This record gives sequence, C-alpha cells and structure tokens, in this order.
Amino acid sequence: MQKYNSPMLNAVDDIIDYMLLNLLTLVCCLPVFTIGAAMTARTFTAMKMLRGQSEGIKKPFFRSFKQNFVQATILTVLMFGMLGFLLWDWYLVGQWEASLLTKALLFGATVFVLMVSWMVFPFLSRYTVTIGEALKGAFVMAFTHLFHSFFGLLIIIIPILFGVWHMYWAWLIWLALTTATLIINTNFFIKAFDKFEVEQRIGAYENATDEELAALGKLKKQREPKKPEVHKHTLSEAAALVRPEDDPEEEATGTESTGSAEE
Repeated sequence: MQKYNSPMLNAVDDIIDYMLLNLLTLVCCLPVFTIGAAMTARTFTAMKMLRGQSEGIKKPFFRSFKQNFVQATILTVLMFGMLGFLLWDWYLVGQWEASLLTKALLFGATVFVLMVSWMVFPFLSRYTVTIGEALKGAFVMAFTHLFHSFFGLLIIIIPILFGVWHMYWAWLIWLALTTATLIINTNFFIKAFDKFEVEQRIGAYENATDEELAALGKLKKQREPKKPEVHKHTLSEAAALVRPEDDPEEEATGTESTGSAEE
C-alpha cells in the first residue's frame, strides 16, 4: 500500500484497495462453496488494512483463504442448510396461511440466523477455533451486539437491492456501496473483537491484571463544573452594597482627613 504526502491521495488509494479486495472476494465466491473462505479472507485482510498492518492485498487474502478453507467451507454448507430449511418454512407458511405470531417467530429466527452467518466468518478470521467454537462465538457476538449485527446485515443487503433496482449501473452501485459497507463493518469488527478479547482475556490480554484491563478503558470526558449564576443587582441594590465604611481606602482617607482637621 503506497503512501503519499497528501491525506486525500492516501484516502483515494485506500478506497481503491478496498474496491480491489471486494472484486477479488467476488471472483473467489464464484464456485459458491468457497463463499465462506472468501468472506473470511476478506475480513482478515480488511482488518489488517484498517489497522495499517497490511502487506498488500493478495498475500494476506490467500493466506487466510488457505488456512480457513476447510472450516469455512463446512460452515458455508451449514449456513446454507439452515437458510434452506428456513426458506422451506416460509414456503409452508405461505401455503397454510399461518398466524401472525408464527410469521413473527419465523422472521425473528431468520434474521438471527442471518446475523450469526454474518458474524461467524469474521470470528473465524480472527481466532483459531473449532467449528463449534466459531458458531458459539458468533452467536454470543451477534446477541451481545444485536443492534450493530442487524445494522451490519442490513447494509450488506442494501447494495444488492440497489443493484437489482438499477440493473444498468448494478455493477458500479454494488462496488461503491460494498466498499463503503466493508469499511463500516470492519470498523465494527475491530472494536467488537477488541472488547471481546479484553472481557475474555484472550490474545494480548490473556495474562493482563485487573488494573491493566481497567487502564484500557476510555476515560470519560471530564466536564467543566457548571459556573454558579451571578446574581444581577439593580442599580439601587448595587449602590447600597458599596458603603464607604467597608472600603479600607476610604477609612484611611477619612482618618487622615479627620486628623488634619484636628490639627
């Protein structure tokens, strides 16, 4: 990743790298069964890029793709299996005209499975875990970050909908929006994983003491104490507060004047 003296050129260069990463991911997703490995590699590479630790795009991408291929492929099959089961349930619900409660429960289950599917591959890209641990970790992360998980899933779906709506410019809309969503979601993953590692004491925080963990917390901004309101006096009140006998200079002047008169 080449760096320039201009912040604007650096930003443009970074955006181009994220676009290239998205295109590389799309090509690697074409066999379908490699979707999980490609998404895992994309998140791994994007997090390194955002942290400023990347040594390019292809090298970290294919390293992660190769390391996580077996687990990611198994997870891909599992995710497609669960989504296929839910789609069949939706078909049956439509055929039988199920109640509103049944539809609401099925909708909630569908959304949650999608959120776990969205979280499991980034979790796998970050940690060396078993398939069961990856599913459990993704479940915990999706549940503890419910709003962010739903939002992250939503902004992934939006580029697809825009592409379908404007078929002529679908590829350009997809590339621009997926690049933006990649940056947003990667920021979320970095913060979520850092918090998770602090709480679970894994990775760099495995041997950290309570005091060291507490020191990692962000200090709350110290607010300036509210200044007491100044009582506004009327002119007559202000004049009454200024008494000559309370003014030491006036007292000294008055004493000298009296002494001079006596003399």
